[in-house]
Amino acid sequence: MKILITGVTGLIGRRVSQLLAENGHRIVGLTRNKSKAISESEIPIEFYEWNSQKELPPIEAFVDVDAVINLMGENIAEKKWNREQKRIIYNSRVISTRNLVKRINSLDLKLKCFTSASAIGCYIANIGDNEITETEKAGNDFLAKTCCDWEEEALLCINTQRVCLIRTGVVLSRDGGALKQLTPIFEKGLGGIIGDGEMWMSWIHIDDVAKIFIESLFNISFEGVINATSPNPVKNKKLTTLLGKVLGKPTLLPVPKTMLKLMYGEMSQIMTDSQRIIPKVLLQKKFEFLYSDLEKALSEIYNVRNGKTSFCLTRYQWIPGQRKNIFSFFSNASNLEMITPDSLNFKILEQSTHKIEEGTEFKYRLKLSGIAFNWETLIKDWEEERFFSDFQKKGPYKYWHHYHWFFDYGEGTLMLDKVIYQLPMGTLGKIFGFKIVEKQLNKIFSYRKEKIANFFKVEK
Repeated sequence: MKILITGVTGLIGRRVSQLLAENGHRIVGLTRNKSKAISESEIPIEFYEWNSQKELPPIEAFVDVDAVINLMGENIAEKKWNREQKRIIYNSRVISTRNLVKRINSLDLKLKCFTSASAIGCYIANIGDNEITETEKAGNDFLAKTCCDWEEEALLCINTQRVCLIRTGVVLSRDGGALKQLTPIFEKGLGGIIGDGEMWMSWIHIDDVAKIFIESLFNISFEGVINATSPNPVKNKKLTTLLGKVLGKPTLLPVPKTMLKLMYGEMSQIMTDSQRIIPKVLLQKKFEFLYSDLEKALSEIYNVRNGKTSFCLTRYQWIPGQRKNIFSFFSNASNLEMITPDSLNFKILEQSTHKIEEGTEFKYRLKLSGIAFNWETLIKDWEEERFFSDFQKKGPYKYWHHYHWFFDYGEGTLMLDKVIYQLPMGTLGKIFGFKIVEKQLNKIFSYRKEKIANFFKVEK
């Protein structure tokens, strides 16, 4: 399918586009700044520039489009809510969606699905332990009005077989949202419950919310309002306890609601309101959540290995050429030396099998920050032409596991690298070594990407 996405550079949009690309679907992105979007995107996306509140999107963006995912919206936690900021939040959703729908309705097309984001902010808040499902009445505050008007604009889309309204809860991801704000506080041991900790938090893992948006495109039973939250909402005190447990930090410092009110004004409601949301529609459809348990979700987000959190680096790169040929390139050890910066003095010393395969062991030498290391790795989880990983048996990291995936995409191959690693020296290593190592890894992967692009002659 060819899918147009607004808000494609946002937290949810990035993950949705990555998963769609991994499955070979073509993506069109509408963005305010095309050049910036192109430079920052690792996924092959056909970008079009659009001033969403002042004009209709360009007609050419809709050529051969099968479905639309609408994820536009100013970050509601970006700034305090004065009159101007509330106007920006409202218009970025309501006016922008109005213009999007006007363009769709003006064209000679019939989408398979028009899926538009909304939020659980539309529901009434602070009603105790009562469960809230898709049929619950709306609230009457600013967020509720914004969500309701946003949905009304989406429902005006007539050139589509279905309209889905996905009401997202608190999205958990290390790359953005609530956890990006909370992690530094908790890692310093300064985390604690808000107020008495009794307010309900309706959360969802980033991969599950992306999966719901994608499912809405292909499952014809998905239509109308759908709550995108875990079936197991938790109270703030449980979230606090589990986050502290996963990060290995105490959670002894409560935060009074009055302090948040003084600091953030009306915006503090997104941190203090209580809503026990149940995704009744998804449960009826037997949707399979990847992470319905909060501790499991947090353990995945923070890449817990051997009881310790890990750092994670992910990189996508599109390469022209058949997947089997690209995979073969990375199955040749000499090519690994070619795509490694000269400054690392990377040299393979021993290879246990002639061809790289599951069980192959390597011994090699390299320099990190000017220090020479001997490194031993084991090739694991080998699936010909699709996937393999290398695992550190001995080396400079406390833990290192590098995963490689290969996907068909258009006339080429989409390659995904994911590195999960832990630094030595525990907390000291995290505090003093992470920035150095992160910079070094980014430099290595940037060099590697450039060498691969030049070798396969990727057009820029």
